[in-house]
Amino acid sequence: MVMNLKVDVSKFTRNLKLVQKAAIPQAKRNTMYKFGQIHARKKIPALMKKVFANPVPFTTGSSRFDYQKSKPSVRFKIEQTASKSNKPQNYLYPTTGSAGGVKPNYETKFSYWLRNYSGLNIPKNYYPIPAYGSSAVQLNAYGNMKPSQYTQTKKGLEKFAQGTKVKGNAFRYFAIPAKSGKKASRTKPQGIYRVKGKDGNLQLLFNWAKSKPQTPTLFDYFGYTRKEVDTTFMTLFKTNLRRELAKYK
Repeated sequence: MVMNLKVDVSKFTRNLKLVQKAAIPQAKRNTMYKFGQIHARKKIPALMKKVFANPVPFTTGSSRFDYQKSKPSVRFKIEQTASKSNKPQNYLYPTTGSAGGVKPNYETKFSYWLRNYSGLNIPKNYYPIPAYGSSAVQLNAYGNMKPSQYTQTKKGLEKFAQGTKVKGNAFRYFAIPAKSGKKASRTKPQGIYRVKGKDGNLQLLFNWAKSKPQTPTLFDYFGYTRKEVDTTFMTLFKTNLRRELAKYK
């Protein structure tokens, strides 16, 4: 998700005298940089908080801008790197567009691993969805399953796939359906579970969606930016141009 910003300011400068036109380049440079700061660090995070339900700081802090001074221009983008987490650019993309649309949801690293590399032979049309109604699901301050619980579940399912026995009173994890666990496969409903010890109660962690989830387009990143160019940018440019023109009086 990248947007290069180029703006035509000729309607504000066409009536300037020749000597006054020397003020234009610096006014454009000042405006481009200031607009980049305001839009990437304030406006886009505010838009995210408006359209998404309780977004995490990792999401609201993912807006970036690159400023080029030699040819005054601004390049806006969403963070593309994340060492262990899902990349904001990837998981925000399905939500990007004018309101009212629908796109296939982003598949998390956990889901992709589970369906393709876990060795559990999960049906290809099954997608894990946190069982938010279950008391076993641990929520963070933003209402999402804690990342640490994804990690614990992944490690537990790796042992389940390998047939490794869990010692003591530690949690055992298993998935239904899966190629392992004959006793577990008779348990209903299907999902991903954990159980503590031999006689512990089953705790549901994930349900299955039997088709790829869809998400509405709420985040009009490009349309909003174009609108801000016509309003905030132009206001900033007129202010900066007046300041620079004052130097030529």
